[in-house]
This record gives sequence, C-alpha cells and structure tokens, in this order.
Amino acid sequence: MDVDNFLSKVSRTMSEKVHLSFLKWALGVHRKASNIGVWGESGRYPLIYQSIRLTLNYYKRISEAAEGTFIKAALSEQKSLKLPWFKNIEPLLKLDEIFNLNHVSAFRAMKNKNIVLAAKKNYDTNGVRM
Repeated sequence: MDVDNFLSKVSRTMSEKVHLSFLKWALGVHRKASNIGVWGESGRYPLIYQSIRLTLNYYKRISEAAEGTFIKAALSEQKSLKLPWFKNIEPLLKLDEIFNLNHVSAFRAMKNKNIVLAAKKNYDTNGVRM
C-alpha cells in the first residue's frame, strides 16, 4: 500500500469526512475538491496523524513510569498477554521515528519501509480493527 492509497482510505473514515467537509466549507471550495489540496491549503493534517501522535506520546509516558506503579504493571500485562490495546498499537510504535521527521523525509521513509502497510493492514476503511 502506498502513501496515496493510505490517504485515500483515511479520507473515507467518518471523522475525516466531517473534518474535510468543514475544511472545504471554511475554504469555500467545491465539495469534490482534492482532499490533499484542502489539507495543504488549510495547513491541517488528517486527524489520524494527531491520534497516532497522542497514542505514541501516551505510550512513551507510561513506559517511562516508575517501577511499581499501577500503570507500569498494566503496561507489562498488556505486553506479556498481547492484550488488544498493546497489540493494536504495536504497528504504530514503528511509526514513532517518522513523526519527528520533516514531511519530505517522512514520506521517503514511509515509502521505503512500507510502514504504512504495517500500520494499516489489519484495519478496514473506517479505522476499525478487523
């Protein structure tokens, strides 16, 4: 799966449809205007990027928690038992390095490593785990 296909699938999620509808209305463009153009012109990113960033930040925070805390114990259980939350974010952990790059470097990294495929392979077009 390439980046363009990934963005196409992202734009079909219900939350992103609402986001794009609002952006298109705010910019005063036709509802069939290019999604990528709308994201670029508005300076906004698809909502999934913010969701992934928040998830990765949360994971970092709980993984750096002090030993003996409940949150650290819960994370250890998630990892050892491969429970749904940890299992679902494992592909996202591979994306962590990309979020700290500029957009050109991130695009090249995603294209070269097929990270998008790893992150998206088990989800349908609505972002629901299959």
